Amino acid sequence: MLKEPILKILSKIYQPDTMIQMKFKRYDLAFKTDPMGRAILLFIGEKDVNGRIKGERYARRLLENTEGIVLKDHWDHKGLSLFFQPKAEPFISHQGHFLFP
Repeated sequence: MLKEPILKILSKIYQPDTMIQMKFKRYDLAFKTDPMGRAILLFIGEKDVNGRIKGERYARRLLENTEGIVLKDHWDHKGLSLFFQPKAEPFISHQGHFLFP
């Protein structure tokens, strides 16, 4: 379950449709924002030397009515994750696997 300090960071409005990475205490955070700039997908854990964040993944559940009033707003734990942003375009190996140089 996410604690209040992290929820405070995630409740802010950021640049729309972007992936934002930051450090918070001992955690590395990476989160995706929606077209309105709200955080909707969170990866939290420790970044390794290759830039991968190993840890937990959360998805935000936002439900609004027709007037745009938020009816539900909570974060669902989706389990373990491995998030990384490749430095180069992937290519497909002869076995059909995606590889990142």
